Amino acid sequence: MRTEKARRKPMKIEKETGQDVTILRISGRLDATTAQGLEKTVLDIVSSNSIPLLLNMAQLDYISSAGLRVLILALKKSKEQKNGLSLCCLQENVNNVLEIAGFLPLFTIYATQELALTGLAD
Repeated sequence: MRTEKARRKPMKIEKETGQDVTILRISGRLDATTAQGLEKTVLDIVSSNSIPLLLNMAQLDYISSAGLRVLILALKKSKEQKNGLSLCCLQENVNNVLEIAGFLPLFTIYATQELALTGLAD
């Protein structure tokens, strides 16, 4: 029998920086335990770059209110810096949480990373 802790995937962040966009691929769970790591990463990127940030959430299994707070903080800071922040590849459950929280209209969201890169290049 697996315990609840054994079933949880730790959050991982992979960073890819191109000439026109920085992509963060987030996987696992974005919750109170992991939110601080993403917050630090995102704020460091937003404050040190003038290019857009794309959060690829294809492998993000779960987002809590702590994760939502990080997304709002990242959006606010990216608007202050005029870099832009977009999301792509949301899993249905993550999309549902954003919808219930009323956050969907706040973000530019793309179905795929390819569409996001095309949209950000325009």
